[in-house]
Amino acid sequence: MRNKVVVLNQYQFLPGQTVSFYGNSGVGKSTLVNAVAQKEVMATSHISDKTDKGRHTTSSSRLILIEQGNFVLTDTPGIKSVGVGASDLAQVFPEIVQLAQNCHFRNCKHIDEPGCAVKAAVKNGTLERKSYDQFLQLQEESQSTQSYLDAKTAKKLSRKAEGKREAMSKRNYRKPPM
Repeated sequence: MRNKVVVLNQYQFLPGQTVSFYGNSGVGKSTLVNAVAQKEVMATSHISDKTDKGRHTTSSSRLILIEQGNFVLTDTPGIKSVGVGASDLAQVFPEIVQLAQNCHFRNCKHIDEPGCAVKAAVKNGTLERKSYDQFLQLQEESQSTQSYLDAKTAKKLSRKAEGKREAMSKRNYRKPPM
């Protein structure tokens, strides 16, 4: 039983592997570790009645040897977000990047623009529909991440500019004559 393959849904954990769980705080990573280990090896908290979400419990990464399958799980603290950048998309979907060079519009989003080579490839079967759908999903996520980062940067720059304006007005302040 020591070197058996452990299957969780469609995922297989093979002997000798190290598997890490990453995700937002409170999504159930530690609960999943406990389920795979078939015993409580990580502390967990109850789901909040107020938010209907789990609570942040894990505060540091920990390696857990799963003896039944002879592999190691890594439980990690929750993260705020994981972003997908445009360069990540190009690495994961090089065939779509290649096809996109033949699109009619340079800024084609590959959704409903006329002359889209990517959509044409899906239609004629040279590009799998599943890959295309995954690409669109990650592209949307990438755009959301970029919008979030842009807004965060704009807010930071605005605060910085406001601080400079304040400093300048204080520096140029002259006491009125009496």
